[in-house]
Parts: sequence; structure tokens; C-alpha cells
Amino acid sequence: MKKRINISSDWTADDIRQLATDPELGILQYGEYQTPPKELLELLNQLLFLTRGDVLFRIYGFHTTAADLSVLHLLKNVRRLSVDCCTKAEHFDAIAALPALVELALDVHEAEDLAILQQVPATLQSLRIGKTKTRKLSLDILTRFDKLETLSINGQSRQLAAIAELDSLRSLAISGIPLQALDWVPRLPALQSLSLGFGGAAQLDCLAGMASLQQLDLLRVKGLADLSVLVNLPALQMLKVSDQPHLSTLPDLGTATALQRIVMENVGLHSIRSLCQAPALQDLALFQMKHLTAGDIMVLIQQARQLQKVCIGLQSKAQQKQLQPFLEQAGLWQNDGWWHQPY
Repeated sequence: MKKRINISSDWTADDIRQLATDPELGILQYGEYQTPPKELLELLNQLLFLTRGDVLFRIYGFHTTAADLSVLHLLKNVRRLSVDCCTKAEHFDAIAALPALVELALDVHEAEDLAILQQVPATLQSLRIGKTKTRKLSLDILTRFDKLETLSINGQSRQLAAIAELDSLRSLAISGIPLQALDWVPRLPALQSLSLGFGGAAQLDCLAGMASLQQLDLLRVKGLADLSVLVNLPALQMLKVSDQPHLSTLPDLGTATALQRIVMENVGLHSIRSLCQAPALQDLALFQMKHLTAGDIMVLIQQARQLQKVCIGLQSKAQQKQLQPFLEQAGLWQNDGWWHQPY
């Protein structure tokens, strides 16, 4: 993981030059009580951001005062910007002072509109819009970003279907809204990754037939009890399902010939027999699956000969103690956190 470094007011020009040579640097940031002086921001612009377009500049954690975004006039070389975990901010128009901006995250609770998106470069590649106090923000403004590849929306649903016009979109995350009306998602020709969370839907049949979808991530989709859509996602390689207590069964995965990785946590499955049928399944992680036993896992391991790595965390310590030696002897046990890594 790339380094996240808080900006220090006592940095010298030499310090910044040295920092600019660090290939592990990923984020430079400051919060409400750490606002850097003007001179330091100018040095960062000239000595670091001019050559390090991969580094994200982050302003975060402003709650008692508004984050003053006018400082961005001093940082015209910034290409990646995040203003997040803030209650309020002012001078949003200063974001338009970043002519080479390719990545933008806005998570400001009291933001009243998305007008600034009319002024940032239309060549934006990545955009995240956080949850706001108002639910009246219209998303039709997104249609101007015809190069957008990654989009995350939290709590905004007005004109949501406008996203269907983003033909370059490869990754989409939607959370905090009802998830029943997603019939426009299959119209995204390049979409490879879809994340849905903190909304409500009993099933996701509207996604059936998506030929490009490779990754599906489901988190706390209220009422979700049917994932039969999985048999109609021919390119799906990775499935992650978390906090779905009403999901008790999975469909026969014998036709899921591309599915290689499954990660599940706190899911109400009573049987994992269908996992044995997934012909390409290589990686399996199961945690807090309260209805499963060591015996269930052992049967799966014996039948799914194509598995290469497994990590299991059963709720019962006694069951886990029984299972652990079996997995180690099979040469499949890996608990180095691989399931958190991008697939």
C-alpha cells in the first residue's frame, strides 16, 4: 500500500525534493488543525506535484470550520484531489483552477450542489461523490465526462440513470440508495467492476446478461435473498458478498466458468454445495458464516480439487480448531490477507 503522509509546516525545499523521489508516496494530506502556510503549498506545487501526477492531494476532516479550497489556486499542478470527511467547505470554484485534474473526490456533508463539476476538465477519469445532507443533487451533470473510467456515488439518486451514457466507465460503486431500479447498468459497455452497498434489493436480475462484468461486490444490500443472476454473468471472475444474513442459497455455479475468486463474510448460507460446482474457482475466503461447520468445509475441499488457496474463519472456535489442521495438510491455507487485495 502506498504511503499516506501528513504535510508538515516545517518542511524545507530539500525535504520536498527528497519526498518527490519516494516511489511509495501515494497521498499528501492535511486536516483542519494542520493547514500549511502559503509558501509551503507553493513549494509543493513546484517541487513535487509538477512531476508526481500520481500523488493525490487530500484535504480532510474539517468539521468546526469550513475547508478553505481557495488554497488550490496555489496548486495548479495537482492532478488528483480529494476533499473528504468534511462537514463543510468553501470556495469550491477553486477546484476549477486545476487544469490537469484527472481524479476528484468530493465528500462534503453540507455541499448544496454539484455546480463545480461544470467547471472541472471534462477529461476527468475518476470521480467520487460522497453522501450529503441534501438528496437533491442531480447527477445528469455527469454526462459531460465521456472519459470517466471510475465512478463512486453515495446517497445520490436523482437522475441516476444518466450514468448509462458514460461509455468509458469501467468501475462503478453505488451505495446509500434503493437498488431496485438498476436496469440501466447493463447499458454500460465497458463496465468490469460493480459495487453495491447499503441499499435495498431482493434480487439483482436486472444485471443478467452483462458480458463485460468481471467483479461484483455486495455489502449490506437490505433484503437480498436471491443471487440467481450469477449464472447469467458469463465474464464474472470475482464475487465478494458481505453482511447478507437473508441470503441462504446460491444457484448452481456449474456454468460460471470464469469465476475464480469468492469472498464471503457474515452471509446466511446454509449450504456451500454450489461452490463445489464452480469449475474455475481457485481462491475462497469465508468468514463468520454462522450456519457452516468444519464438515461442510471439508467436503468442499475434497470435491473442489481446483482450489489453490483458502482462508476460513468459522464462528465456533471448536469447529475452527477441528478445521485448521485439515486445511494446512491440504496445502491450501493462506491467511496473509490476500482477499483484501485488488483482483
